This record gives sequence, structure tokens and C-alpha cells, in this order.
Amino acid sequence: MKQKIIIIILAMTILTFNQASRAVLKGPYGALGLGQTRIQIPAGNFFNAQPLGGQTTTMVGELDGKIMLGYNFFKYFGVEGSFADYARSQYSAYVVNGPSAHLKYTMSALNLVGKGYLPFSLAWLKIDIYGLAGFAYTFSNVNYMNTGVPFANDVNASAFTLGGTNTSSIRPIVGAGVNYDIPKTAVSLAIEFTRISGIGNLRTNERAIPSAEMLTLNIYYNFSPLL
Repeated sequence: MKQKIIIIILAMTILTFNQASRAVLKGPYGALGLGQTRIQIPAGNFFNAQPLGGQTTTMVGELDGKIMLGYNFFKYFGVEGSFADYARSQYSAYVVNGPSAHLKYTMSALNLVGKGYLPFSLAWLKIDIYGLAGFAYTFSNVNYMNTGVPFANDVNASAFTLGGTNTSSIRPIVGAGVNYDIPKTAVSLAIEFTRISGIGNLRTNERAIPSAEMLTLNIYYNFSPLL
């Protein structure tokens, strides 16, 4: 998936720079974002492999991205729908010639947000600072495997079952970004940060929804008529 997103972004950029001079107008747009994603799992660890002579590791955050479609009604406000995929976060435990375990979180979300823009222009620069807020329909999966590694003391082991557990929920999402319109093209670039607020105690409930964050470089293509 990550390779496909990179190829599509490069193709859109090359094609758009070959277009005639144009200005970005209000109206519909499509966009792709690629960057660092993070499913926030609790600090510490779920497993305690030290009594068995083993070790534990925690991995939080990897490269992933999102696809967006939106409509700007005028230069101060628009709406946007998107699908975002978050790279896994994972606890792992390993004992040489002994048991092993992992607790892996994966997550995706369908988002619907409103975007408010604050235009800022100089003779040589046009940027928009913007904020966004709305709702995310999240899909969370917890995959648990354990062949005998003990849990940490503050984890409710009875709340977790072997195999995959899926949970979906509507959660609030907020974010902010800085957008730059590339002159004489229909392309804009933005650096954007978004956060989905989770719910529940992840150490005692496998159906709790983790918080998730995404910092991306977005490439927008505006479908409005030419000026």
C-alpha cells in the first residue's frame, strides 16, 4: 500500500506541473497524504518476560497515509472526507528457547471534517493556515498471541483473548495544518497534523479504542475550472 501511495503522488505531481497556468479556485479537490502515523499504546509494557530470562520491546509509529476528497465553498471554509490508515503499534516479548508473545494494534478510520482557513499572502508567498474538526469512524484490531509469557502486574489478563478482536466506534478528530498553493499549477502542498481521541482503558479492555495521530505531507489537486 505504501509503495502505491508514493507512485500515485509522484504521478500526480508530474502531470500537474505540465498543465497550463491556472489559479486554485473554490470547489472540489482530491488529495493524498503520506507521513508518520502513531497508534498510542500505554507506556511501559504488557508483558514481563524478565523472570523467564527474556526481553520485551515496544514499537509505536511507522509510515502510512490517507486519501482525501473535499470541497471548498469559499476561501475560508470547506468540508473533507478521508480514509486514513495507521501503521501498527506493538508490544512483543521473547524468551530464548521459550515462550513468546505479542499484542499488536492496527487501526483505520473514515473521517468527515469541516476545515476553516486563515489566508496569509505576501507578494511572493500564499499560504493558508487551517484547522479542522469532525468525526472519525474508527476500525481497531487487537491481535494477541502468547505461548506462556506473563503479563505485567497492572494488566487485566482475563480481558484479552487469543486471536484478533475487532472494534469500531465513532470518535472525535481534530487537526491543524499549513497549506501552500504552488504558483501556476492546480497543486497545493500542506503539512498537517491530526489526532483521533480514543476511549477506554487499553490495559484492561481489548475493546478500548486507542488514540491515533498522523503527521503527513499532503498533495492536493484542485478540479475547479481554469481562470
